[in-house]
Amino acid sequence: MRNFNMICGLFMAFLTVSLGSCKKNDGPNESIVGIWKEPASPTGYVRSVVFKSDGTFLASFNYYAPDPSNNTTIEFDGRYSVKGDSLITGVTKIADKNKDGTTYPAVQPANHPLYEFATFRVNTNVLTINYTTYPADAPVATEVKFNRFTN
Repeated sequence: MRNFNMICGLFMAFLTVSLGSCKKNDGPNESIVGIWKEPASPTGYVRSVVFKSDGTFLASFNYYAPDPSNNTTIEFDGRYSVKGDSLITGVTKIADKNKDGTTYPAVQPANHPLYEFATFRVNTNVLTINYTTYPADAPVATEVKFNRFTN
C-alpha cells in the first residue's frame, strides 16, 4: 500500500508540473503588437501590417505602378491570434483604393486567412512571417520580413 501511495503521489506531482508548464496562448502576443513595414521593393510593391493588442490587425498592400495614375492600395481588416509561433489571421473586410482615393466595393470574406499556415518570429525589431502561397495551384513556402516602425 505504501508503494501505491508513493506512486500516486509521484504521478500527481508529475501531472501538476506538466499541466502547470503548458502555456496556452491564443490571443495577441505582445512581441508582435505594433506597426510593421516591409522595406521598399524595386518592383514597386510595399506591404505593411499593424497588429493591435485587442487581437485585430490592419494590413495594407501598396502597388506603385510606373504610371502613378495606376497606383493602388488594398487594405485588409481582420482578427488574429497566436498559439506558440503560429499566427492565425482572419480577414473580415477588404477595400481596394485608387491613388485618387476612390474606394471600390469592399468584399466581406468568410474569415479568409491573410497568411495561410503561418508561423512568425520577432528578432529585435524584425518580424519574420513564414506562410504558404498558392501560385498556379501549387503550394509555395513564402517568407516576408517587416521592420518595426517607430516614430
